[in-house]
Amino acid sequence: MHDPRKLMTFEFLGLCVVIFLAFCNVTVFYNLFNYLETLQIPADLRGLAIGSYSLTAMLLYLLVSPTLTPPTRCAPCCWESRLQSSAA
Repeated sequence: MHDPRKLMTFEFLGLCVVIFLAFCNVTVFYNLFNYLETLQIPADLRGLAIGSYSLTAMLLYLLVSPTLTPPTRCAPCCWESRLQSSAA
């Protein structure tokens, strides 16, 4: 026979949490402009607030992403060869 696989693994539950947070992020993002409008915040500051919200997500991704993948020994040599080929 074959080994039955578990569905409730750490990876699967982690993926479910990430998808849930992504949906929460989309929901908050698309209602944020209208919410800020109800608070009587000027339009130019609403744009700045929404832009900083997106910038925060990009910066957090930049800071967290190196910890999500295991380090490889080949990466420095690959970058070095790319830099040398682009300089030529």
